[in-house]
Amino acid sequence: MALPPLATPEQLAAWMQTDVASLPGDPALVLAVASQVVRKRARQWFTVGTTSPELYPRDGYVEPPQRPVRSVASVVDADTGAALKWKLRRGRVYVGPGVEAVRLTYTHGYADVPADVLGVVLGAASRAMSNPDNLRQETVGSISLTYSVETLDASLSERDRDLLDAYRRGVSVVSTG
Repeated sequence: MALPPLATPEQLAAWMQTDVASLPGDPALVLAVASQVVRKRARQWFTVGTTSPELYPRDGYVEPPQRPVRSVASVVDADTGAALKWKLRRGRVYVGPGVEAVRLTYTHGYADVPADVLGVVLGAASRAMSNPDNLRQETVGSISLTYSVETLDASLSERDRDLLDAYRRGVSVVSTG
């Protein structure tokens, strides 16, 4: 399923302090790529959607992979299909002990893309648009311009990656021996 870009060409033009008609190339394509890069790093859609993943409870709780949880439509035992009693607690779904796997159908995401995420998408897209040939350095006569590594493609800076990592679902490691 193709997800919509996290920003619009109008937002990109405003970010770059120009008008949409003056943007080089295909801003919709650049925004789609930058949005996918951001989603992949954060492991979040950010936009509203409904999914039905199979999840495995730990201590009676399942943690939906996409956040924030807006509503839960159903929780069923993944093996038998039987409906389960559940409670939504702090973004996690409590199903109780003894359940091996559940199919959780829920709606998640933000009504508006968070401002910090929007800034990362627009920053990556504007870097890609202002250096479409992926030049490291260019010289015209006596004038030389050097681009930072982050201007290549729709790559993310270290600051961008750190910001997006805050949206990743936490993972814990348990030692068994």
